[in-house]
Amino acid sequence: MKIDTKKLNISKKQLVAIAAIAVTGVVLGTAILSNKTSKTAEDDGHGHGSHVEAKAHSDGEHHGKTSGDGHDHDKGHADGEHHEGPSKGPHGGKLFKEGDFGLEALLAEDGGEPRLRIWLFSKDKPLPNNAAKVSATITRLTGETQTLNFAPDKDSLVSREVVPEPHAFEISIVAQTATEPFMFVLTQEEGKVELSDAQIKAASIGIDTAGAARIKSALQLPGEIRLNEDRTSHVVPRIAGVVESVQASLGQAVRRGQVLAVIASPAASEQRSELQTAQKRLTLAKTTYEREKRLWEQKISAEQDYLQAKQALHEAEVAVANAQQKLSALGLTSGSSGGSIASSCARHSTAW
Repeated sequence: MKIDTKKLNISKKQLVAIAAIAVTGVVLGTAILSNKTSKTAEDDGHGHGSHVEAKAHSDGEHHGKTSGDGHDHDKGHADGEHHEGPSKGPHGGKLFKEGDFGLEALLAEDGGEPRLRIWLFSKDKPLPNNAAKVSATITRLTGETQTLNFAPDKDSLVSREVVPEPHAFEISIVAQTATEPFMFVLTQEEGKVELSDAQIKAASIGIDTAGAARIKSALQLPGEIRLNEDRTSHVVPRIAGVVESVQASLGQAVRRGQVLAVIASPAASEQRSELQTAQKRLTLAKTTYEREKRLWEQKISAEQDYLQAKQALHEAEVAVANAQQKLSALGLTSGSSGGSIASSCARHSTAW
């Protein structure tokens, strides 16, 4: 574009001055843009932690120092300032670092009891357990808090208090060294499940305070009513027959020796008849034996007849004893009449 100096009424000196100012502005603008581009690339290449953090602590202070250095510790957390997260320590715990100071925390079960164990470091080298005074506070999801005190244990510090289940909480650990305090937060989320509002609504999950309530619903389930086997005695008759009468009801408490039922049995009549027959034979055998013994002593009868009568007497006695044992095994006595027997309870129990 060609400028008509006659129409604008501008001298050549003024044109030179304007051109010089324009060139200077272009040079300065280019320098500013180049500086911004270089700084942006430098920040992207090294990350937020290496430059923004360094700028925030340009006066040489570190996270965890007191306000005497001109740094508000709590404000440093609240303003979103980024700090290096914990890494895995040499003992398997979480390792926290602030400047040269380091602290490893591990929740371990010693002797079956979970306790918090602490190791101290300086420039990644172990420190003695008395290099700092350590205390911790547990804050659970319910808001309940627990204070932990520590005691030396070999090369570490171990909490005197047991950390009970559930292990879902935050532990604020404060380490007071000879020069400055440090604070770290250990998050433990064992068994913790996080759900969004949409997931809670989709799963129809409700949260309420536990308390007394009335059950409004009833369930119909199949079941079986049975007697208590520990208090029931099954009485079985010792002989087959027909039940004539039952003198106890189901579920009734009975005593030892009480008659429960009367059973009519032909087998009982046969056993009793056998006993009566054996008893009559025994009576006859005794009479014959006494007579043969008297005749033998008088030299009237032969000794052989006497011995035969004696043998018959012994056999009759054995037959009577055998018949009595059979009746006794059936729960009968020789004095029972007819073919009925009584079934009695063996012990204090419930009638069958």
